[in-house]
Amino acid sequence: MYQQKIAKHLIELNKMDFDNTFNTMTTIHTNSERRFFHFVDKNPMFDDNSQKAIYEYLVSSRKHKFEYKPQIDENYEIPSASPLEDDVCKG
Repeated sequence: MYQQKIAKHLIELNKMDFDNTFNTMTTIHTNSERRFFHFVDKNPMFDDNSQKAIYEYLVSSRKHKFEYKPQIDENYEIPSASPLEDDVCKG
């Protein structure tokens, strides 16, 4: 029973680590994306077709990024504790 409790805590820790890392990477990606959009808008080197292709790629990337997180959350299952677990640990 004690091993199940440790396993549950490890799974919760891994989930929390994933969530924190994903949020950090999303923040960094959003900020760099914003700067890159500004760079592409202001740079005369990029013609309209190039800008359109870059924007489509970045929008597609953003879409896939936000589809990935719900898939992970959906498949991350934390085992429920058995009702006898607390009694065994106290005894």
